[in-house]
Amino acid sequence: MMKDAPLRHAAEQASILAAAADPAAAAGRAQAERVPTWDLSDLFAGFEDPAIEATLAAAAQEAETIAAEYAGTLAERDGDDIAAMLARYEALQESLGKVYAFASLNHAANRVDPKIGGFMQAVQERVNGINTHLLFVTLELNRIENDVLAAKLEHSAKLASLRPWLDNVRAFRPHQLSDEIERVLHERSVTGRSAWVRLFDESMSALRFAFRGEELTSAQ
Repeated sequence: MMKDAPLRHAAEQASILAAAADPAAAAGRAQAERVPTWDLSDLFAGFEDPAIEATLAAAAQEAETIAAEYAGTLAERDGDDIAAMLARYEALQESLGKVYAFASLNHAANRVDPKIGGFMQAVQERVNGINTHLLFVTLELNRIENDVLAAKLEHSAKLASLRPWLDNVRAFRPHQLSDEIERVLHERSVTGRSAWVRLFDESMSALRFAFRGEELTSAQ
């Protein structure tokens, strides 16, 4: 038992030095030790899981392929063709959603750890860039006239099954801007509204309040 004392002392000193070097990160680790955490292993094994990069790379390739095959042609395609494209679009969004969920849930659990924050930012940028290739999907669907789309829906059971999603997308049709402006707004979203939301969340999470001998977060 006595042999373990120097090891415990060294660990304690290392912890003290780490906290002094980065108080915010130390506070984040301390908070993480006191609250429940999600088991996200069903998504990915960790931040270094090679499956994350593989998923993003495959999604990027598929996004470019879909754009090359379909961009600029949706209005002329029949309902089954559009439905086939949307099936691929859905699968791609699900794979991106898996990566984004892993990043955002980790970030939600600990907003003061710079490693987690950096990972979240990197994922946001990658997902945003991949989806830039797919902006044409909703933009072109919204440009199809109502009677033309109605005819496509009538002659394609596959496309008709997607009517609720199409109605939701086309609800914004009156407010749609030019393709160029929509693209700029999309590309700037990571450094625009999303960045301010993240800054606010991280700033609030870093706040500590003395209460009955403890340093508590606003949520606590």
